[in-house]
Amino acid sequence: MALADHQKNVADCKNDMTSCDHSQLTQSEARDSSVARHQRNLVDCQDGFGDCDRSQLTQAELETVDLALRERNVSNCKDGAGACDRSKLTGSQAIEVLASEHQHDVWNWSTYWRCSTCGGEFTAE
Repeated sequence: MALADHQKNVADCKNDMTSCDHSQLTQSEARDSSVARHQRNLVDCQDGFGDCDRSQLTQAELETVDLALRERNVSNCKDGAGACDRSKLTGSQAIEVLASEHQHDVWNWSTYWRCSTCGGEFTAE
């Protein structure tokens, strides 16, 4: 295999391309490819995108992923964006979400009044 072809194969393997020929990798390259694949899986699990194979994660990684998922759920609930599972909120998180929703409602109403009744100007009485 020519050097350029070998380097392309190494890159293909690190990027989990179907054109990867694992049999052409050195031990070090195979290890690097495996580490890259594991890292991609971890990021997919943390981000909630792509394919996530939790069975390939260590216990510490699973805990990190679960924390990231919980934090994203809280953020989604507070922001009103993305999927929000209120049943997974703690009591204090539920209170934070309610406060955030109230703040969004106040902002929405003040924007409505500023734009629709005051000609774009807001005056407090």
